[in-house]
Amino acid sequence: MQSGMSLRLVQRLARMLILPTILGTATCQNEDGALPSHAQRRLPDSFVAFTQEELAIDAWNKPVRAPVSPGSTATPETMSSDSPSIVSVEEDGSLVAHRNGLAIVRGVGTGAQLRVLVAQIGSLRLHLPTPFLAPGESLLARAIADSSVELPATSVRWSVDEPAIAMVSPRGVLTARAPGRGELIGSYAGREARAMFEVTERRVPQFTVWPAHPQLVVGSVLSLEALSAEGPVDARWTSSAPRVVVALGGSLFRAVQPGEAEVCASANARRSCTTLEVRR
Repeated sequence: MQSGMSLRLVQRLARMLILPTILGTATCQNEDGALPSHAQRRLPDSFVAFTQEELAIDAWNKPVRAPVSPGSTATPETMSSDSPSIVSVEEDGSLVAHRNGLAIVRGVGTGAQLRVLVAQIGSLRLHLPTPFLAPGESLLARAIADSSVELPATSVRWSVDEPAIAMVSPRGVLTARAPGRGELIGSYAGREARAMFEVTERRVPQFTVWPAHPQLVVGSVLSLEALSAEGPVDARWTSSAPRVVVALGGSLFRAVQPGEAEVCASANARRSCTTLEVRR
């Protein structure tokens, strides 16, 4: 009995004191033999994390600093390219392009990934899905280089010549603001391309107010609609006599006192009205 207890005690001490080497350092185990949580996972001393998902390089044989986060160590030991003939990782951690194409640079041991497009271009053009927009609408512009290669939108410097008519985001999203004409401008590697666009008011179909000539009692509430053959129309609503019929917001109105009021719906240049009669 005593020898059995001694054997178990020795085995327990062995689990605690005869330790495996984890990440180059001796680490204690818990009583159940599991590693403590702080020793189960540890980042290597040198690692790389990228600050963006895509990178465009516009010139061959010119070192480009890799977009890595603070604390990262950019070296050939921490980064690898799946296509060194397109993009290679140099001894100082910079990236050098050798020909046009696409390469994936990965962080060794971290799972980090950077998509690198090499595009030394001779021409540049912009493509819009349509040159016509209505105020508030947005569309995505594309920058096309030689051989129909599409450049990452974030690698292009975007602008518009008429900011009051439209604005453009760093990702090439053009958003219309007011009616008028303008030019979208894209710049890359010293080259510039332009695309014309026009912002026009939305076409509004002919519509009428429904229900027509309603009768209300004081205190009641009514919701009106502007209806066309194509369906409801988004309109602005007004009352000619707020003391009789007051607008509550949108197409909702309340009868305040006996009388009549003309309620109108307006959309662009179109307008339709009806008369509301309020009784006690």
